[in-house]
Amino acid sequence: MGRYAAGLAPKFADAAGVRAGMRVLDVGCGPGALAVELAGRVGEDNVAAIDPAPQFAAACRARIPGADVREGVAESMPWDDGTFDAAMCSLVVAWMSDADQGIGEMARVTKPGGTVAAAMWDIPGGGLRMLSHFWRAAREIDPSVVEKFQKIRPIRPTWSLQRLPTPPLVGPRRRRGRGRAAQCLTAGERQQPRRRRARPDRP
Repeated sequence: MGRYAAGLAPKFADAAGVRAGMRVLDVGCGPGALAVELAGRVGEDNVAAIDPAPQFAAACRARIPGADVREGVAESMPWDDGTFDAAMCSLVVAWMSDADQGIGEMARVTKPGGTVAAAMWDIPGGGLRMLSHFWRAAREIDPSVVEKFQKIRPIRPTWSLQRLPTPPLVGPRRRRGRGRAAQCLTAGERQQPRRRRARPDRP
């Protein structure tokens, strides 16, 4: 994920409307690719970040020491309701143990009228060729396995959100090696952002 995260970060921040004067949260920050971009826009003291891996949280904290970086999970975050103007997660939703709860928590800590934004590989649209090749091969070997593990459904967060239209984000192309497998791994991929406006009312 890290090889794409840095190139995606500025485009994702643009799509989420991050600008000076905002307080922003990076959920599943990893070593800080997105958090560093956010700090460059709003200042370190206006950035918070969280990751379940201690080594990633420590790496992010080292890169932006003025930020509020915590160790923890998306599904249960330590901040109060309405703390941030925007909450974002980049290439993280698929790794949440409960995406509905995780996105709901992002909405909870975001101010009414703020932005909750998530970017993930646009796998159904062919945005991650490596996985497209993998699932095509898996389907030929055992279709039942694909049906079990490749179920895609809309996220139903535990907080009311209004969906906002956003175009796909195209990450940078990075090619290493000349083999066919390497090309599949390093071809430019598309990430599909999901940006929503937080509402104060729960369903």
